[in-house]
Amino acid sequence: MYFNPPLTPNEQLYKFTLINRIGTGNFGEIWLAQDESINRQVAVKILDASQAAIDEHIQEAHRGNLMDHANLVKIHYADATTRKGTNLFLIAMDYQPNGSLIQGLNAGNFMPIKTVLPIISDVLRGLEFLHEQDLYHNDIKPKNILLGNNGEGILTDYGISVAGAGQAYVTPTGAYKLHTAPELIANNHINGQTDIYQVGLTMFRLLNGIGKLRDKLNSLGEAGYYQKVESGNLIQPKDYLPFIPRNLKSIITKATHVDPTQRFQTPLEMRRRLEGLNYVGDWTYTPNGNYMGHCVANEYRFEESRVGNGTYNFTAFKKNKSSQNERRMGVLCKQRATKQEVEKAKRDFMQKIVMGS
Repeated sequence: MYFNPPLTPNEQLYKFTLINRIGTGNFGEIWLAQDESINRQVAVKILDASQAAIDEHIQEAHRGNLMDHANLVKIHYADATTRKGTNLFLIAMDYQPNGSLIQGLNAGNFMPIKTVLPIISDVLRGLEFLHEQDLYHNDIKPKNILLGNNGEGILTDYGISVAGAGQAYVTPTGAYKLHTAPELIANNHINGQTDIYQVGLTMFRLLNGIGKLRDKLNSLGEAGYYQKVESGNLIQPKDYLPFIPRNLKSIITKATHVDPTQRFQTPLEMRRRLEGLNYVGDWTYTPNGNYMGHCVANEYRFEESRVGNGTYNFTAFKKNKSSQNERRMGVLCKQRATKQEVEKAKRDFMQKIVMGS
């Protein structure tokens, strides 16, 4: 627990009645609370004023109060109070009951393409507005994207946001290690394209597995990880799941280019590229450990089996959602094929469902 004694449900804290804790971090805790003064539920960030950098969080509150946009969490106000002799700083903001995108990951720790792309487009809309306010977010990651009541993506957490305009470089007050951009490592500065870089990494992780970059950091160590970042080799072709289409990979590659001038130059430019994509189907991962494909009318699956002497069978299936009739898709199947041939057959089959070709 961050506080001693711990905060508890139903505790009265200033004008808030605490309901349940919905988040924690180095800064303190976030609680769902009832604001008794306006009879409204809010999310309250609770900070120990003796341990937190309060000046920075006051700035966070000021910035968040400017965020009058459907895809940005708005901070309503900040207050100070005391609890059992401890000075606290409170930041009250919109409460989104669906939580962050982390709650929407499937058993494979990723999200389907047709779920991710509209959410990222929403985040880019919010980022357009934020950049118009001469602010860089600087902390874009899956945990900081909330899911609204209509499925929209909502960007939150302005704790390490920094004032900046256009392509002007500034020195940030902090960084999220996994999403540290090359320009920050090399020159200790960021600009608007750093936010684009972070959106690109966020999209890659949501589509291919939320833990892939964390695994790389753990394997390589911080120095080795940052070396990959600076060389532009952090994301390799083998890191993509087999159903990710080439045109979607190219958008991620451009957004995460090692040279900021080669990235999308505005959130609008990136959003227009994303909205130009049109995918018919997508894939998810089931709790029993299988890929499952979907389009409007059908579901898809496949089986792989080893038949001896280094050969394998690959069998693709299609099920009509209405009739529940399933049939084997013979033209896409492979018998007594090499492992490499089966991997290609799987990739071709999965991308065929996504592209509708």
